[in-house]
Amino acid sequence: TSEGNEDKSSDPASSGYSNLGAVWTIYSVGRGFACGGENGNFTLYERTYDSDYFQCYKRFATPYAHRIIDITVSPNEESLLCCYSNNELVHFCLANVDIIDHEKPEEIAHAFKLLPVGFHNDIVTAFDVCIQKSILITASMDKHV
Repeated sequence: TSEGNEDKSSDPASSGYSNLGAVWTIYSVGRGFACGGENGNFTLYERTYDSDYFQCYKRFATPYAHRIIDITVSPNEESLLCCYSNNELVHFCLANVDIIDHEKPEEIAHAFKLLPVGFHNDIVTAFDVCIQKSILITASMDKHV
């Protein structure tokens, strides 16, 4: 194309997603990966078999407008957990991802459930899920696990 008539469809800034902020965490999930970032933005990508690229499958603005700093997934890939910059942990059921309308905030609010965790006095630096049992472990700068 000529310089004056460039195709804007391949420009990421024209897609409307340029204002979502930085990606802070990426986690591999079955057919693709999950990303978490600024202001509670959460995105799932899936592999496309007709090309070498991943496509955006679902994008959510979670009801908690804090930075997502870590993501982990249960071994059976049914549950995903997000850790926010304010040390809140949120559960998301991956089995429901197909039926949630990402443009309806009330559906998203019900999909992300806040977990009752609040014993760390400093930044949560890591967390993971046990392979054999439904146990979640967190580690923090306050030297507690």
